[in-house]
Amino acid sequence: MYVKTLDSGDNTYLGDEGSPDFVDLIFGGDGDDYIAGGVDDDTLYGQNGDDTLHGGFNNDFLSGGAGADWLYGDTGDDTVFGGTGADRLFGGRGTDYLSGEDGDDTFYVDSADGVFFDTYNGGAGFDTIMASSTIYAEAIYGVEKIDIGGLTSTELQFSAADTTVDLTGVNTTALVIIRTGAGADHLIDNDSSHVLFGDDGADVLIARGGDDLLLGGAGDDDLDGGDGEDTFYFLGTSGGFDRISGGAGVEDTITVGDGAGGMAGDGTVIGLSSVGGIEVISAGGFLNVVIAGDATDNVFDLSTTLLVGIGSINGGDGSDWIVGSMSSSDVINGDAGNDFLAGGDGDDLLDGGTGDDTAFFLGNETDYSVVTVGGVTTVTDLRDPALTLEFDGQDTLTNVEFLLFADALVTIGAPSNVAPSDPVDVNAAANAISEDTVNGAVVGGLTLSSTDTAGDSRVYQLVDDAGGRFAINAATGVVSVANAALIDYETATSHDIQVRVFDGLAYSATVTFTINVTDFLENVTYTGTSGADNKAADTNARWTMSGLAGADVLTGAGKDDVLIGGAGDDTLNGGAGADLFLFDGTGEGFDAIVGGADADTIRAESDGTVIGLRSLSGVETISAGGHANVSIAGSAGADTLDLSAVVLDGITAPIDLGAGADTFTGTADADLVIGGTGADTLNGGAGADIFLANTFTVEADTYNGGGGVDQILATADNVVIGLKSSGLSGIELISSGGFANVVVAGGATGDILNFTGVALDGVAEIQGGAGADTITGSSGVDVIDGGNDGDTIHGGAGDDIIIGGRVSGNSGNDLLYGDDGDDTFLFFVNPQVDSYYGGNGWDKIQAGQAGVQLNIGLGPSVSATLQVEEISAGGFTGVSIALQDRYTGSSWLGQTLDFSAVKLTGIAYLAGTLGADNITTGADDDTVLGGDSADVIQTGAGADYLRGDAGNDTLRGGLGNDTLIGGVGDDSSFGDDGDDVFSFTGAGLGYDAVTGGAGNDVITALANGTVIGLRSFSEIETITAGGFTGVSILGSTGADLLDFSTVSVVGISTFNAGAGADILIGTAAADTILGGDGDDILAGGDGDDVFQFTGTTNGADAINGGNGVDTVTALAANTIIGLSSFSSVELITSGGFAGVTIAGSANGDVLDFSTTTLSGIGKIDGGAGN
Repeated sequence: MYVKTLDSGDNTYLGDEGSPDFVDLIFGGDGDDYIAGGVDDDTLYGQNGDDTLHGGFNNDFLSGGAGADWLYGDTGDDTVFGGTGADRLFGGRGTDYLSGEDGDDTFYVDSADGVFFDTYNGGAGFDTIMASSTIYAEAIYGVEKIDIGGLTSTELQFSAADTTVDLTGVNTTALVIIRTGAGADHLIDNDSSHVLFGDDGADVLIARGGDDLLLGGAGDDDLDGGDGEDTFYFLGTSGGFDRISGGAGVEDTITVGDGAGGMAGDGTVIGLSSVGGIEVISAGGFLNVVIAGDATDNVFDLSTTLLVGIGSINGGDGSDWIVGSMSSSDVINGDAGNDFLAGGDGDDLLDGGTGDDTAFFLGNETDYSVVTVGGVTTVTDLRDPALTLEFDGQDTLTNVEFLLFADALVTIGAPSNVAPSDPVDVNAAANAISEDTVNGAVVGGLTLSSTDTAGDSRVYQLVDDAGGRFAINAATGVVSVANAALIDYETATSHDIQVRVFDGLAYSATVTFTINVTDFLENVTYTGTSGADNKAADTNARWTMSGLAGADVLTGAGKDDVLIGGAGDDTLNGGAGADLFLFDGTGEGFDAIVGGADADTIRAESDGTVIGLRSLSGVETISAGGHANVSIAGSAGADTLDLSAVVLDGITAPIDLGAGADTFTGTADADLVIGGTGADTLNGGAGADIFLANTFTVEADTYNGGGGVDQILATADNVVIGLKSSGLSGIELISSGGFANVVVAGGATGDILNFTGVALDGVAEIQGGAGADTITGSSGVDVIDGGNDGDTIHGGAGDDIIIGGRVSGNSGNDLLYGDDGDDTFLFFVNPQVDSYYGGNGWDKIQAGQAGVQLNIGLGPSVSATLQVEEISAGGFTGVSIALQDRYTGSSWLGQTLDFSAVKLTGIAYLAGTLGADNITTGADDDTVLGGDSADVIQTGAGADYLRGDAGNDTLRGGLGNDTLIGGVGDDSSFGDDGDDVFSFTGAGLGYDAVTGGAGNDVITALANGTVIGLRSFSEIETITAGGFTGVSILGSTGADLLDFSTVSVVGISTFNAGAGADILIGTAAADTILGGDGDDILAGGDGDDVFQFTGTTNGADAINGGNGVDTVTALAANTIIGLSSFSSVELITSGGFAGVTIAGSANGDVLDFSTTTLSGIGKIDGGAGN
């Protein structure tokens, strides 16, 4: 990832400056900036100023920040946030999420965008979708206007997913067609006239105002025309069975067609499960069009509907209730089931089909003639149609078993029906109603039941309603109060009702039930003192209880009580009944409220009232009472507020829970909640909830968003959004709200923080804090800091920045996983021993400041724990790498460390462990330090620096001009290709075997008095003192071969072969050669060479002086100059010392002094041998 923060001016960034890393993380800063992402998944923050942001290719994240910004997603599935200010958002090609946030924002739709279904979230302000073509949408929220500019019409089309959209209050200028797409959709239109297509799926289309055209399409749809003269279209035989409500229009119509005048409609089935408010049902000029019900018990009352060209009305399976139309003649087929059929006006044809079917008429039996011939019954209305408003005409009936007149039920067929059982009360409690009841109140203790062996629907009827006092629900048998004014305990303590059950064909017996009337006491008022009062209602009355000041305990009765806690932290229990709890002003403390049974309400009594609560249960409504600026607040303690079954009426201010470890459950609507200080547990419930974070220290809160699109939103700069371990679920967005330095942080223990499925907008960093944390990032660009202790961090999708340890002294051995995306692992001063797993993408470990050391935790090999493509100093100096054991922090001894696939950028050096390491690096200019033990270091191409340190090391430079320093120990150094330099410093460091390889290779000293220890060398072009003095060459104690005849030796004239039987060949210059112990072969070569002896154990050397005037000399008294042979030596001298002798070996030596001058030599001893 390439990270860049622009300065405060008006800047231009054109993308991909960090090539080959094309993933950009750009912060615009102040000023009016132009920022383009280029290729790959970029993250662009405009921050302050009127910015222009282009995402470019792939899936980008754009945040405009403050100012009037222009935001272009371009190609890819982009996430775009406008921020504050009037922003303009362009999704481009791809399935985008566009959020205007604050300000009057505009979303632009263009035909060049292609068919991609975007999500539009207007946020605060007056927001507009400006379209120049068809609008393809996944969802629309918070948009006030849809404008099509210069177009005469266009179409709004939703995706195939289950879509819920509410266009109430949205200005849809010239928008003509709205398609919900496949899926079970729910569309609420505005008051304009539109064409609404449900397409596939069981849809709900609510047209509201305007003259609309509705096409449900396939599936069983709910269609509501609302106001206006609406038209419902059907076409073909697969449209499902729709529930249609015409609404309040003068002439709402069901007809056949596609709404555009095309396609053939012959044979169309108008499938209905219910219908109402329809004035006309027309075949639209097509043939063989029928109305058909589904397999349930359909109710079709078409008595006020005009049918035009409809072939028949078919009930389908189920026991249907069908009334024919106001047209002249209908064909009605009951089909299966026990049907009730009425022809209505005109001469109708009624076929009951299977089952026990009934034809019903509005007149008495004597008003009709009934003639049955061959199974066909003709029923003729004998009344004068001019004098009868409900004239039935002459109907022809087949497969009908009963005729139901206003005064009689006549059997004409062979019914199979059995009457329903007599009604019984299956509730053992006494049947009772209070004298203070209201109309519609259900009689307690009375639960009626009846069965029907044929499975017919049953209708409960009140034969005696006790003088109009009671009513019965025909479908359920529930008895309720019809006239509460007639129920008075002092007048009558009980009343009798009579009930029977009808299944459409037969009645049960009539049964009498007694309902007792209970007495009711009047209202009682209690007023407390300024102290802590404790009062429980002691009579069954309606109590009004006021505690005044003090921490009061008030308990209501079983009626509709009014409780006023007053000042102080009160405990209020309403008991049964619809209780009312009143608050007034801002100083009434924080109350614990139990509503009890029935629908209870908390209500404010003045503007600005603060409803203080420390616990809540059993309350159904909290109301502002029509007042302004009413709010809900928690106490400084650990409050429990459960609003899951509560409706907030007129309260829009945030719910402020205050200090303390609170437990909160939101309403079913969109809640606005402030957790405050303390480790809170916050449950949003249903609805799009917003949790406001306003604290600046870590509060270990637990968030459960519940249903809806929920978010956590910071309210100021430097806010810390604290999370408890595993305390995040159901949250779709965590936003900085446009504020700076907002972080999300875990607590002081080992936390599990999982941001999968959560969008982070403007969040500066995710912080694990103390403890061994497990953190999983979001799909966007995250900055994750594990904090202290051994953390496990997963970056997730996106180009993440992951921090294992940093300058604050964070400790712990961390496991860091980049996962997908081009991830960056940052390290600062004193990080612990971390293990890095980059995952997919180009991942890198990067220093966050100068002079830091990266401690990489090892398993069996680097490749097992270092799955990254790059380790970078980040432009800082003095950055190094140390390899250690992840589990103990001590050296992991003797490892194979392969960095050949890792790019090392700007790293000062790479240090091995205390063991015998095998280290391999890649093609960069690397510096590798072996450490103690016998290390093997192999570098690749590049100008590398290899230092073996202690131990008998093997160094290989590879390609490039390398510098190799063996250090302490007998090392083997190979320069390989390139002009390599083998450096030595100090004395007594060991004896190295040096192979230069291809190129112009040099052995050099790095200090005065350096002894270059060699046991062999080859392919070396130059050996130099490097400008230092007193530099010499010393062989090992073994049998060394040191040939300097083809080497350019600069600044070095002394060559000591060391102990052992060595072969030393000098240079063409004047050399000083010491054979040392052992029988050596010494050749001076050209130049006036000096062969030096000291002591008595020099062995017997074979000396060839070569060209020049060569000398053999002693360096101390009593020295024995041991010779097995010599030639081309002009002078053998005692060097002025006494007692110097020449001695041969134990073999047959040839010592010819005839051409050699002897000076100061006391004796020549041939030794043993011939």
